Amino acid sequence: MNINKYKDLSNPLVYIFITFILSSISYEAYSKNKLMGVFYVCSFFAFILYFKGIKITILIFLFFVVALNNNIWFYSYIPKDIEAIRITNISNYYYAKGEINGRIVNLYNINQEINVGDKLIARGEFSKDINIVKGIVGDYKIEEYYIEKDDIISKFYKRREELFNKISEKLGRRKAALITSVSVGYKSELDEDHKSLMKNLGISHAISISGLHLALVYSILKRIFGVKLSLVIAFAYVLFTGAPASAVRAYIMILILNLGMVVKRNYSPLAALSLAGIIIILIKPYDIYNLGFILSFLATLGIILFSKKLNKKLYRLPNLFRSTIAISISAQILTFPIILLYFNEISLNFIIGNIIVVPFINILVVFGNCLVFFEYIPILFNFSLYICHYIIKYIDVIMYKLDSFSFGLVYLHYTIAYFYVGILVTYYFY
Repeated sequence: MNINKYKDLSNPLVYIFITFILSSISYEAYSKNKLMGVFYVCSFFAFILYFKGIKITILIFLFFVVALNNNIWFYSYIPKDIEAIRITNISNYYYAKGEINGRIVNLYNINQEINVGDKLIARGEFSKDINIVKGIVGDYKIEEYYIEKDDIISKFYKRREELFNKISEKLGRRKAALITSVSVGYKSELDEDHKSLMKNLGISHAISISGLHLALVYSILKRIFGVKLSLVIAFAYVLFTGAPASAVRAYIMILILNLGMVVKRNYSPLAALSLAGIIIILIKPYDIYNLGFILSFLATLGIILFSKKLNKKLYRLPNLFRSTIAISISAQILTFPIILLYFNEISLNFIIGNIIVVPFINILVVFGNCLVFFEYIPILFNFSLYICHYIIKYIDVIMYKLDSFSFGLVYLHYTIAYFYVGILVTYYFY
């Protein structure tokens, strides 16, 4: 890769983002093996010093200190005797997970009155038991609590569940689950058959809220409401979907793009991506271990670095196919080793899946979101449901047909991922 072709790589925000990532990784490594944590930090700064000089190294070090202190402050938090707790996950009617000021805690002694999204005011006993990778600061044994009146977040949680139930009454749980998963991020009821088919076609990203979904929703909103109002509605949409890291990342990049137009500054995708990462890590330092965060950022980085070049090389293909194939391959270039490390398997069908199935899913995203707005207008709601019903029928037929002659999942040893990363690093320096 000729670095002169990618001047954005020299943007300070890129190095600051890498520094924030390093701070979280080294903090976690230091908690397990002090020598390893120190080795990571020293190796990084030796690299920066050699290539960038003493001034840049000092500047980057100052940001590293800020990021490291953010980790220390995040995980050293001790809940008070009485705390506000947001319920984020319920395993059974005794154990759940919740958030206290953004930190995750394991909750005990809950009962069946509690639902995901509820906000409790609770008194209990806290015991520290840090899990840096999962963002957990400890266990909270509840002694007594009461459920606060619904705020906007709890209303969003309940609204998604109500929408699922209403669609389920008309189309059945399987179709309702797919519609609400791709459009509003309600994944708890998603059918295993759909998951398996999409995994085999390499389009699992399409069944959860991602940057692609937000970009699609925002582009439609912008045409209808203009930039300013669309940004407000898109922000509400991110909250409504549960604010997954991929959607937050996409929203920040869209916001930066529009702010750049206002102040008449050139938009740098890498700088925007880096700033989005910095903001997310500041709020939730454990997100760098979240698979959604990792895949979203690496896929976007791959698209930024490689898609235009691939697009030019595929000039003989029709424009629609050329662009889809270029983006699909670009996204896979950097996500491949992560998928291999996590799952030990890859799909060779991702190009076919993205060309043939994803366009129908995008239509489902649009009409699925229409259901949110038309829920209390029966004619429009039923019309949107009718469209969704037939789109899912087409999606099912297409996926089953493709699955019958597509390649199976390829199982590979995890060491191939390390070998592949070595090739990428060698190519970069070459």
